[in-house]
Amino acid sequence: MSLFTSDRNLLHSIVIETEGQQHQVEQHEHDERLDITTLYTSWAGIIVTVISSVISIVASAVVIGIIYRSAKGLKNSVYHRILFGMSAADIIQTLALAFTTLPMPRDMIYTNFQGLIIGNNASCLAQGFFVSFGAVTGLMYNAMLSLYYLFFIRYNMSNEEFARWIEPLLHVVSVLSGLITASLMTSSGSYHPSPLSTSWCGVDKYPYWCTAGGGDCDGDVTQTAPYVLAYLISITSVCILVSSMILIVTAVRGQQLRMNNKNSLVASRGTEARDLEREAHILAKTKIVMKQAIAYTLINMFGFVMIVVLPFIRNYNEGQVPSMTFQVFFLIFRPLQGLLNSIIFICHKAFAFQRAHPTKFYTALGKVLKGEEDEGDDRVISDLLILKKHSALGRVRFAFDDNSYESSAPPIELPPTGLPPTGLP
Repeated sequence: MSLFTSDRNLLHSIVIETEGQQHQVEQHEHDERLDITTLYTSWAGIIVTVISSVISIVASAVVIGIIYRSAKGLKNSVYHRILFGMSAADIIQTLALAFTTLPMPRDMIYTNFQGLIIGNNASCLAQGFFVSFGAVTGLMYNAMLSLYYLFFIRYNMSNEEFARWIEPLLHVVSVLSGLITASLMTSSGSYHPSPLSTSWCGVDKYPYWCTAGGGDCDGDVTQTAPYVLAYLISITSVCILVSSMILIVTAVRGQQLRMNNKNSLVASRGTEARDLEREAHILAKTKIVMKQAIAYTLINMFGFVMIVVLPFIRNYNEGQVPSMTFQVFFLIFRPLQGLLNSIIFICHKAFAFQRAHPTKFYTALGKVLKGEEDEGDDRVISDLLILKKHSALGRVRFAFDDNSYESSAPPIELPPTGLPPTGLP
């Protein structure tokens, strides 16, 4: 008897739930707000998203391929491991973006999406999870790259020291930040389709016009902890980017000022010109790395704008249709972070190959794509380790202020190619 009653109650609850869903659909069936048409809902917007996503996926895959074919590979280069993490995170999120409307629920209230829709609520949440995981993890790896440059340029930390003490922690923090944020948003049901936001399941309310605390809103993410956590992580990554670049630029500026002072001492007091020439050469290499770090920072700031700032502006103008310019710009550039990072990565290696082996750029580019470049960025980082030793030696010499001081090491000839001396300790 109790079993029969239990089955009857279960059937009754299923009928009520089904009738509730049907009532919700009927409630919005004739709502004019459902008739809204944007670029996000059109075939044009969906195709643009797919094309941009595929381009970014291919670019990130090329970076990973170059890393594995290079002389240093993944095991012997911190820089390669960070770029591998950035590229992997980009592939995860852009692959999810490339599915566009496919994972959207077939029974959703929006009917103007022109793309193929074959999903359900679970597939929509899965798409949102991978987009958020890749985006947050990518932002944290961008911050990790800035710290990598900072420790080398300003604090002269060796590659081995960074790999031993700093790198493992930053890998864990980067991956866990994305995993925790995406998991919390998924558990709170924050991912929904919206004709005003994206061509995929993103962080939005359902329906898009519902009001906070009104009881008619599914996924009012503006009041949830995951939403706040995502913003805190994003802002933290940007603070690391900006502060690292400021410290790097001031450090290089300080080195330049010290070099200028030493130039005057060479002219007036006969300080050893050979040491000055060597440090000037290494300072030039340091500036090369600084420019690369600034390039990555600008691209990563652009990614922050696309992932965080523009969606925030869109949510601030709640219920309003974004301008066509906004929609086009967002759909084209939102998935292209991987492409922009790959351009810096490949061009930097090509320029490094040109400095080591004077040749045309397209020849160097072909060598890089085939994995035939020798040390590239690691050659420049090695110069920074030389700078650590010889800048300390220079400070001792100037502290003694003794023109009779002579190094016990024999003079070292600088190579005509501008490469660092192989005989340096």
